Amino acid sequence: MKYWVLKARPSGYDYAAKLRPGREVNWKNVPASSEQDVGDRVFLWASSPARRVAGLGVVVEPTGKYLRVHYLTAQLAQMPKISFLKTNTALNGATFLQAGRYGTAFPLTLEQAKALYRVVTTQNPSAYLWSDWPKGPDIDDIEAGEFEGRPKLVTHLHRERKPQLAKKKKADFGRKHGGIFCEACRRDYTNYGHLVDDIFEVHHRRPISESTGLVKTLLKDLAVLCPNCHRAIHRTDPMLSVEALAKRLQRKSAK
Repeated sequence: MKYWVLKARPSGYDYAAKLRPGREVNWKNVPASSEQDVGDRVFLWASSPARRVAGLGVVVEPTGKYLRVHYLTAQLAQMPKISFLKTNTALNGATFLQAGRYGTAFPLTLEQAKALYRVVTTQNPSAYLWSDWPKGPDIDDIEAGEFEGRPKLVTHLHRERKPQLAKKKKADFGRKHGGIFCEACRRDYTNYGHLVDDIFEVHHRRPISESTGLVKTLLKDLAVLCPNCHRAIHRTDPMLSVEALAKRLQRKSAK
């Protein structure tokens, strides 16, 4: 089995209208070749100006005149952007991300394909279709830094963080509020006893992945969240603010 990124410009191929689960399409700008085989997995890419993953598919007939692809998804609700994908060190060297690379079909290594699939399924849980591969990874407890932004981590987050600032944020929050709790759902998880401090995570109000260099992070730039609220925020695009999620939860609890 091989892995491919197939590119098409949104101006010439309307993914929103044409991507439907179960539909099969001949990619007429991709001649079939001996490199492709039935069952090869495909990531569909909306080229410039969008430059995002649009959906998933599988090769069903590579031996005819054109490559034939069976679509597995509609257009993804959350389409991972090229700027975010370039921060993933597991995708270093992926030809579909390189400037000046022209073409339609770009091969992926197994490691690159799995990394891309993790990003897609993290942002779109309903796109988890390949059961032999794990779903997108959980968000690790964010270890905040003072000056940060150097690409380093190979998980959902990919820039260097300093653990001491996360600890400072939790301690400062506890002093100011007489204890620690989630700033979104307001739960304090005191039933966990002495483990409660380890339950909470520290969230960057402005994603580090959006920076282009080192960023100085202050305590006011961080928020204390429970794991559920933290993951909920990171699965929205554009990313919800802590205050917006808190209001949404308050509305639901009032019903």
